[in-house]
Amino acid sequence: MAEQFSIPTPGDIVADRYEIVEEFGRGSYGVVFRARQLGIGRDVALKTLLPKAFLQTDIVKRFEREAQLISLLQHPNVVTLFDFGQSESGVLYMAMELIQGEQLSELIARGPLEPSRALHITRQVLSALETAHREGIVHRDLKPENIILTRLGERADVVKVLDFGIAKLMAGETEADGALKTLTVQGYVLGTPHYMSPENITGDPVDHRADLYAVGIMLYEMLAGVHPFDAPSPSAVLVRHLNDPPPPLPDGKLEQSAVGRAIKLALAKDPEDRIGSASDFSDILDGRLEPPAPPRTRSPLTAVWIGLVAVLAILLMAVVWVVWPSDGAGDLASGGEGDVAVDAGAGSGQDGGDVGVEDGGSGAEDAGVRPVAADGGDASSTRDGGGAVAAGAVDAGRVARVDAGREEPGGGAAPLDGAVTPRLPMTRLVFDSDPPNAQVTVNGAPIGVTPCQKFVRREGAAVRVQFSKIGYKPAVMTLTPTEATQSVSVKLKRGRIKLTP
Repeated sequence: MAEQFSIPTPGDIVADRYEIVEEFGRGSYGVVFRARQLGIGRDVALKTLLPKAFLQTDIVKRFEREAQLISLLQHPNVVTLFDFGQSESGVLYMAMELIQGEQLSELIARGPLEPSRALHITRQVLSALETAHREGIVHRDLKPENIILTRLGERADVVKVLDFGIAKLMAGETEADGALKTLTVQGYVLGTPHYMSPENITGDPVDHRADLYAVGIMLYEMLAGVHPFDAPSPSAVLVRHLNDPPPPLPDGKLEQSAVGRAIKLALAKDPEDRIGSASDFSDILDGRLEPPAPPRTRSPLTAVWIGLVAVLAILLMAVVWVVWPSDGAGDLASGGEGDVAVDAGAGSGQDGGDVGVEDGGSGAEDAGVRPVAADGGDASSTRDGGGAVAAGAVDAGRVARVDAGREEPGGGAAPLDGAVTPRLPMTRLVFDSDPPNAQVTVNGAPIGVTPCQKFVRREGAAVRVQFSKIGYKPAVMTLTPTEATQSVSVKLKRGRIKLTP
């Protein structure tokens, strides 16, 4: 395949409908062009792979996966995918929305933003994430360089979220047809140290709350003009993520406001202490939702232990560090006059800030290196990404944390402040599907992939359950928890992914 085509040049026509106008930028494995779509005269960002990329199956799979993920996200604040395919000459391409604007990082570099402007930008990012998380997609590399601010008519600071190349799909990464297989043979997990959540650094399961952590970092930066955990080296930044509480905002009134409290909740070290969803984050910022109690502080002994774990994790990461070749194209291939296209690197750390970690076969969905069970699962943790307990990991008598409480045996949840509350009967909902690995959401919140389970209070209130999987039609049902254990199993019907025309 690598020798069947050459790189397009200006004037070439790809797939009989995209005329190459100019090259935007080039990474280690990909190139982004400005192209003109023939027939309708629309300019697009045309992303292609270099011939050498076809020598590495994981790069091609990742390119295909990015197209599949973006095709699921129809949202005004997410870059739009128009077309995806392979030309007769062998060029694999994505035709995407061409965006004119500047990176959020460029705006932050000019100094702190007015709170109203920072919140306007943050609300749009959270709106995009709400849609992505509802589809079971975790971005995992949110950073100011991946957020473009553009204009739409009279509207300024319109957000576009880019670069879903290393996004995690909580469902559907092991399809039999191989369209979105997890990259386990050469499982590169990329991220940027300044925006990595603690669980991403230590190799614990990563879910949608890692994205909310990154949003908390960016909101702090926009308001303070500095990063809350900045340090001279990447390893020092990682240690600060794991140990240091976020410093207070320079504006004391803002620090004591709902905005300051939301940032502290978003930057909680334990995902269980964070804001639960992107919509809750927005509601807290806008005063529609009262912030829960602040995260617990760690004892000195716990802090010492975590610091030791951090040092060991960083040393282990250093052993398996993967540095992707770079020619300086950057995560975003920039053209003239402020035009910005999607990243050309297909995984390269061109901006010098990305970290590549090879997980040695444990799966690309978790950063760092973790023990893997014989069946390919995670041997270091039994908790799934959504706060539920992995199927088969516990019996009915052990209850996962519910709401603001801590996990407690016997069917109840103890509040964080230690007060005693009456224990309510619980129902263990056990979910399964044919085929497996379908994303399950309960009342709109993702809890994991099948087979999985969730404990809910048995109060007679009905819950809405949805099963979704790429290539299959979603299955939605409503059920009322009435028994100690209730099993829910569905057979999903084949469907198809539709791209924006």
